[in-house]
Amino acid sequence: MDTQLGKNLAGLANDGPMNNTPIGNRPTVLTVEDEPDIRGIIAEELSEAGFNVIQAANGEAALAMVRQYHPKVIIIDLVMPKMNGLQFLLRLAALETDNASVIVISGMTDPLITETCRGAGASLIMDKPFHLDDLRIAVINAIANNPC
Repeated sequence: MDTQLGKNLAGLANDGPMNNTPIGNRPTVLTVEDEPDIRGIIAEELSEAGFNVIQAANGEAALAMVRQYHPKVIIIDLVMPKMNGLQFLLRLAALETDNASVIVISGMTDPLITETCRGAGASLIMDKPFHLDDLRIAVINAIANNPC
């Protein structure tokens, strides 16, 4: 991990309740998960780690948020109603946006799904259940490896 990034993230305070309004120059992370409890736990963990966290319940809502907030990292569930994670990846690739790193989380990963998601632009695929520390480290690494 870039030590300066780690120092910057460690020094950021939690600025209150979760909302979809980014604060200051903290890196923004979009969490896309149809299960509100899981989405909330991820958002709380990453917010406490010093990130701006915005949330969406499905891929359609996430695309609108990408256009508005330009997140550095997108964490997306693979299986969701309205627009699943793979459909989101394909639509995201068609947008002319900043190059966000995409972390796919799913309980349905296998080699074919992993290959398909990577081919559609995912930088990392994580199996559910996962440890929050592992996800936090993956987000920090994604930001360090994608300075755009």
